[in-house]
Amino acid sequence: MKNKIKKNSFAESTFISYFAIVASKVLGVLYNIPFYDLIGNAGDFIYSIAYQIYALFLDISTSGIPTAISIVIGHYNSLEKYKTKERAYSLGLKAILTISAVSFLFMELGAEVIARFYLSSMKEGATIADVASGIRVIGFCILIVPLLSIRRGYLQGHKFFEVSSFSQIIEQFIRIFVALIGSYIIIKVVKMDVKYGVYIALLAATIGALAAFIYIDVNIRNNRKAFPRGKADEKVDSTRQIALKILSYCATITLVSIVSSVYNIIDTKLMLEGLRKVGYSDIDNQHISSLISSWVPKMTEVMGALAMAMTSSIAPHIADSFARNDLKDVRAKINKGISILMIITIPMMIGMFVFSDPYFRIFYGYDQYGPSLFRVNVIFNLIVCYTMVLSMTLQSLNQGKKVVFVTIFSIVINTAGDLPFIYLLNYLGLPAHLGAGVSSIVAELIKLVLLLKYISSTIDMDYKASAKVLLKELVPLLAMSVVIITLRLIWPPVESRLLLVGQLGICALAGIIVFIILGLHNGVIYDVFGRSTVEKILKKIHLA
Repeated sequence: MKNKIKKNSFAESTFISYFAIVASKVLGVLYNIPFYDLIGNAGDFIYSIAYQIYALFLDISTSGIPTAISIVIGHYNSLEKYKTKERAYSLGLKAILTISAVSFLFMELGAEVIARFYLSSMKEGATIADVASGIRVIGFCILIVPLLSIRRGYLQGHKFFEVSSFSQIIEQFIRIFVALIGSYIIIKVVKMDVKYGVYIALLAATIGALAAFIYIDVNIRNNRKAFPRGKADEKVDSTRQIALKILSYCATITLVSIVSSVYNIIDTKLMLEGLRKVGYSDIDNQHISSLISSWVPKMTEVMGALAMAMTSSIAPHIADSFARNDLKDVRAKINKGISILMIITIPMMIGMFVFSDPYFRIFYGYDQYGPSLFRVNVIFNLIVCYTMVLSMTLQSLNQGKKVVFVTIFSIVINTAGDLPFIYLLNYLGLPAHLGAGVSSIVAELIKLVLLLKYISSTIDMDYKASAKVLLKELVPLLAMSVVIITLRLIWPPVESRLLLVGQLGICALAGIIVFIILGLHNGVIYDVFGRSTVEKILKKIHLA
């Protein structure tokens, strides 16, 4: 029997996407613990640089078109222009196939040049050949992931989020399974060099993406009637009109993503040079670089999962309301999105910050640089959650040029601040390796303020509803903070990793309970999620 798929509302799609992304990220986070133990400092730099380059070419191939397809399909569906919608999908598919093929060739042929860019001044640690091989292996993913992404965009444009979201879990599970088993056999059983285990882990990304693509393709084929294709007499927009509409969304998103990825590459290079000049060794430098670019951000991915889920779900819904000129609904959805972010990400950030040392030790053991880098990254990622959603919101309001300006402006500030902050912290006797992170926080705060301002001027947006939620949230947040800080002081972290997980789980649960009880008491949780929804949940867990 064929499984039928159903459409999802804005709230449903956000929670479905959030659940899938959280599940996917949790799997990824848990995977990092045994994988990092396998490859250690000998392989972490190869892995992180290969993924950083892959991210750039993935942005070139997929960042714009799938999201643009999602928005455009949502727009044409709301106008019941189904044939035009299908033509838009076909155009996007052809474009993404071409770009993916070219990106793949660049990665394969230019791998050694890219590796030399990073390592030209280094004599210890990973070699140019090691890094180049990693880039070539991950390059195969460029042939699959863009096709997978545009399929997901097609589903999301029709407001079918369940299949799209579940495919992420499948992709992550297969990737992790192949990566862990494969790298363990290579390193521990066959006793080959660590770098070969890293290459297997990089290849696993391609295998996971292929499995997810097959799953989505089967579901679409089995539910053809769920995707209306229009009547014979329907007037279809010209290819030029459709292409321009896709380009109006695609160009902005792609440019923003590419600029961000290019910044990450430049940021890494600047940091490698800056830390070398203030006295850090090549091996420490490579280790710090890999922590910042790969390992530390993975610890905060659960926080960013909500923003990612909301970004994927908010675009077609806001585009739909904006196409109907329902600005009241647009404003309500923006305030709802900000409020949901605040009620989840701020408590999470406080908990991670307070327990940064033991939390880092669970993942990667004791490390001289890790915990302090993690604390800075937690603050940065909290701000990124909001800028990510607000950027997509502004993009959905046909204000892509402003998104590009704000992003490039913040990146310029960030890049310009990297070396000065490294030198300043070193001069003040503070950890110089935090300089790039401090620069990122300053730049992202400026970006947040500008995005809020531009949205306000575009649709006469009023953020009073979000501000009220934040004010009502302060008391539960303060109480939660007192509880977890007290627990941290009177119950020092234990040595055993396994026991440490249980200890942090108990502390986190205590903080969550205090926050929820006070949040229910003063009504902030009801304000954000709706009284009927909250009461249904409480009844299901027998608390109401």
